[in-house]
Amino acid sequence: MLSISDVSGKTFSFGPELIAETCEISAECDCCGSDFLFLDDSRFVVVAYCLEGDTFLKGKYEVVGSKIKMTYEGEMIVQETNWEKEADSTKTDAPDYFEKTEPAPKIGLTLSRTHCNGDRLILKLEGNENDFGAEDGKLQQAIAQLKTSGIWEKLKP
Repeated sequence: MLSISDVSGKTFSFGPELIAETCEISAECDCCGSDFLFLDDSRFVVVAYCLEGDTFLKGKYEVVGSKIKMTYEGEMIVQETNWEKEADSTKTDAPDYFEKTEPAPKIGLTLSRTHCNGDRLILKLEGNENDFGAEDGKLQQAIAQLKTSGIWEKLKP
């Protein structure tokens, strides 16, 4: 079984590789790493990382047996890298990113519980053979970063 206390108030970093010896997650490729922030007993934020820009989503979750059912809400924020500024040696005041909003996906996610080395909780994204999440203990740091960047206020989780 999985309980709310296993995830509430915690951050799980997801990636395509679970290193069995250390129970750590590796995301050494573009657009394959993400953080799931379980803010409280029902709300979450997902940050999906890509070189060209990051995507921010929010929603509600519930624990059902040994699974977590996640449903997106509202709009997602897509932050695209301004490659012209990246290549600009004159250091103009151009923005680092362009932001746009898009409807959040209608289809939610389901995570299932598994373990590594007997006791470390690992979450697995169902429907994807290689997507694992392990707690990283950085919830407050992640929230602070979202607030500093202005994403938190726009996302309004």
